[in-house]
Parts: sequence; C-alpha cells; structure tokens
Amino acid sequence: MKTVIISSDSCIDEFKSILKEKNVEYIPMIYILDKEYEDNFDTQEEYNDFYEKMKQGAMPTTSMLNSFEVENYFENIIKKYDCDILHISLSSGLSGTYENTLLASKEIMKKYPENKIYVVDSLSATQGQNFLVNYAIKQLEKGKTAQGIFNDLQEVKYHLQHWVLISDLFHLRRGGRISSAKAILGSVLHTKPILTLSKEGKLDMKEVAMGTKKGIKTLFEKLEKFNFENKEKSAVYIAHSHNLEEAEQLKKLIVKHYKNANIEVKNIGPVIGSHTGPNALALIFLGKERT
Repeated sequence: MKTVIISSDSCIDEFKSILKEKNVEYIPMIYILDKEYEDNFDTQEEYNDFYEKMKQGAMPTTSMLNSFEVENYFENIIKKYDCDILHISLSSGLSGTYENTLLASKEIMKKYPENKIYVVDSLSATQGQNFLVNYAIKQLEKGKTAQGIFNDLQEVKYHLQHWVLISDLFHLRRGGRISSAKAILGSVLHTKPILTLSKEGKLDMKEVAMGTKKGIKTLFEKLEKFNFENKEKSAVYIAHSHNLEEAEQLKKLIVKHYKNANIEVKNIGPVIGSHTGPNALALIFLGKERT
C-alpha cells in the first residue's frame, strides 16, 4: 500500500509548525492588503496583527487558488513521497478553490497514473476544515487507505455543524458572501447575526441575537439542538478572530454542561477573517446532518 499524505489549503487555520509535526502538507492561500501575502501564519502575533490592521481600517481581499499552482504543489508532493494524496479543500460554496484543485488533481493523475489524489470538498472552512483534517489523521493512524478516508469524509462532513456569531456583517457584504438585504437586516438594533454553513457549504444567516451575551448563549444552545454527543474526547472547536475573551466565555459555558468534551480554542485566519472581520466567534462540532 502506498504512503498516504494528508493535505489541505491554508484555510485550515492551524499553526504551520503544527502541520509539519503532523506530517500534513498545505498550500498557502493569498490575502491582499498593500500587496499579496501568503497565509503562512505560525504565531499568535501574526493573527493578532492581521486583525489589528482591520480594526484600524484595513480592508483585505482574497483570491482563490488557481489550478496551475495546485498542479505544481501536488506534483512536488508526489515527487517527494511517491504517495497517494488525500486533500481537504475549502468549501466549494465559499470559493472556486475546490473546483480548481479538483481540476489540478486530474491533470497530475494523468501524468502520474500510479499515484491517486482524492480531493474532498469539505463544505467547511477555517476550524471546520481543520476538524476534518484531524479526523483524517486519526483514520490514517488506524490503517485506512486514502480512498477509505475519502469515503468516510464524504459522510462525516454533512454532520459537521458550523455556527458563527458575527460582530458586523460589513465585511461579508463587501466580499459578496452575504446579500446587502441580509446585511442590513442583521445590522439593525445592534443585533449579533448568527450564521451557519448549509449542506451546500454556503453561508446562511439563520437568526440574530440581542447582544454578545445572548449570542454566546445561542451558540452554546446549538450543541443540544443539533445532537452533540457528550462522550469522552468528543471534539468541539471554538474559533475566533482576535476575540479570545468571548471564546473563553463560550468554552466555560460548554465545560459547565459537557464535562467530558474535548474543547480546542483556535484562530480564524486571514482568508476567512478578511470576510468575517474581527471579533467573530464560531462553534464547530459533529451533530445532526446539515440542512
């Protein structure tokens, strides 16, 4: 059986040194401020600095990966490891990156027919994507093949719940991720919009909360509503965009009710953060199938 390399784009939002420790390959995505930058963040300071610039008025933009650069990326991995690749991509509902990655994989497999590349449309982003990568690592450690893990993820991803509390819908509207009408609706009365990722991997505004405290409580309530299973080592990811204080408040609330939950507090990186803006808070867990 060939070596299997797990791969993703940098929208996984993990410290890059940790990915190296886990033998996970990644291709950096681009965000644009005064010039183009690669998302290679590996320190908390880099995340904090990015959001401080946004708070001071910076309006970053992003671009999808193109198929040519992904072809080069896949070819370099195959040359290095002579392996099969399981690649977990940013949601097709948020970016054209998945389609370009799939196209690139087909071209490389024509050139290297003995090496298989399985591209998963994660229907997720940021720490949801990271959740799936870590799930894949565990399955690989159990001895599963790339195809076997791919098949597992095709089911698991539909049960990965994403609930996001947004401070301001301006950046999502600016980037075209949400309609102007919804942005206006979510901005009235100083409400906190709550979004989810649909089964198509698209952002959908479901409700609003009156203030931050209520918003955090509403995120917590999603655990029960969408059947989070309180088992030992059950994973819950809390993601934030330079909003650690509220992330810790949400963690404290979860621990109070789900003592065995394995909770990880992590960053939302520059690619997704360019659209959510600072102070976003997200909760990711396995539960009911998405609608």
